[in-house]
Amino acid sequence: MNGIRKNMKACLIISGGDYDDTCLKVTAAPEGTAVYCNAKKNDGETDEAYGFVIACDRGYHHAIRMGIMPDVLVSDFDSFDGEVDERVIVERHPSAKNDTDTMLAVKYALEHGYEKIDIICGLGGRADHTFANYQTGVYAAGRGAEISFLSADTRIYFLAGNGVNTLELDPVKGYGLSVFSMTEKCKGLVLRNVAYETEGIELTHDAAELTGESNEFSDEGKSAFISLETGTLMVMICRK
Repeated sequence: MNGIRKNMKACLIISGGDYDDTCLKVTAAPEGTAVYCNAKKNDGETDEAYGFVIACDRGYHHAIRMGIMPDVLVSDFDSFDGEVDERVIVERHPSAKNDTDTMLAVKYALEHGYEKIDIICGLGGRADHTFANYQTGVYAAGRGAEISFLSADTRIYFLAGNGVNTLELDPVKGYGLSVFSMTEKCKGLVLRNVAYETEGIELTHDAAELTGESNEFSDEGKSAFISLETGTLMVMICRK
């Protein structure tokens, strides 16, 4: 690697859920530590490092354990009470608040111009926290961000008709693909290069007529293509 190339529009958020560093590669160089995602390509890490790292509450412990010094800590300090390095900007919030720490971190990223947001340590653990993170994904996608949640067994992406509305995913061996409407309706849904293809269909939130669960990647090794016209779609890649 000839120096660190950072995507200054890409932000990594380390949430306070179960510890999981399987989707990251951390490297040291004279310019400083670089953090890469290795869950987006079959051939290893992406070409560019994250330009910014936010830790959420207990996620600060996770970050330090991973060898990462976050740029910002967003926390109400209800599950983290340790020392914070003086180089880290601290965004302190009361424990009685309307947003989760992860939502506050996403809002911070959006307010500071980050267009691509990957979140780790945000899945598993309490079911209500996980579902709240799904809502966070809907919020960010509706505001034009490319947002994903990454873990050892699951990768979750969000598409919005009024934002990022197309997605291409390389096949992942041993994983299935499912799509869910996170709004009342997703219209104009297109799925190509998968076992069950669609062209411009409507998917509803209650899955009354059609479910988007348990699709498969193409046997030909082609990248799955997903797009929609209106609504917000959650795309899940899960280990079988």
